[in-house]
Amino acid sequence: MNDKEETTRKFDDQPEWVRYLISRVDGVTETVNELTKTVDGLTTEVFQLRDRLDARDRETKPLNETLEAFRVEIRELREGQDTLQKGQEDLRKGQEELREEFSQFREEVRIEFRRLNAKILDVLQRHLEVVADISELNRRVSALEAPNN
Repeated sequence: MNDKEETTRKFDDQPEWVRYLISRVDGVTETVNELTKTVDGLTTEVFQLRDRLDARDRETKPLNETLEAFRVEIRELREGQDTLQKGQEDLRKGQEELREEFSQFREEVRIEFRRLNAKILDVLQRHLEVVADISELNRRVSALEAPNN
């Protein structure tokens, strides 16, 4: 495969480690989307709980029932908060893993660039040697074709 073809490869032709990192990014993105949905659901529940509390207050329920309702809803909110905190921690861990993998990826790319650069320099050196050989042959041909003085 020549260099021009290498630079225009399709995604499916990428090395396995590139596809792996992209799949990891997709996994973290999916986790973030799920956590966002969870947060949205918890926010909706909080608003519903507030609405229910307001409705109860308007109905003038006895104070003990209202207090118990508050306790239940506070417990539910704490559980939701715990779930959210766990999700945030999972997200932080996923981001840290992604940073570490990206760092490794960057190092692998640096190594690959160094390898390709060395290869290019080698090809360039061979090219210069060929050009020098051609120049020498042209000089010899010119000397042979020149009339003897």
